[in-house]
Amino acid sequence: MLLSGGAITTVIYKVFDVDADKVDKQIRNEPWRAFATVTMRLTLERDPEFEVTLKVGEGHFAQVEPLPRHMNPGLALIAHLSTYFPLLPKPHNGPIYVLELGGAA
Repeated sequence: MLLSGGAITTVIYKVFDVDADKVDKQIRNEPWRAFATVTMRLTLERDPEFEVTLKVGEGHFAQVEPLPRHMNPGLALIAHLSTYFPLLPKPHNGPIYVLELGGAA
């Protein structure tokens, strides 16, 4: 897993894809290639964006539709890290202070 920061936080990880052989039939004979590379981009303005690729030969990659099995590890990571590093501002739940301006009239 690779985590990089900045204005857009990027997390790159690999997930075993049980349907990878539907994209490349050769994966059936080489199951160690059935790992999809998932790139998850996080910003404060939008929900996480996912890009999923499969290696379908020497130096060739195919984009596949992000499925829950691709997104769930990244979403679980966000849920865990947000307990330590909140990604979004939290609403104020404390007492409301009302300032009273007083003085001699």
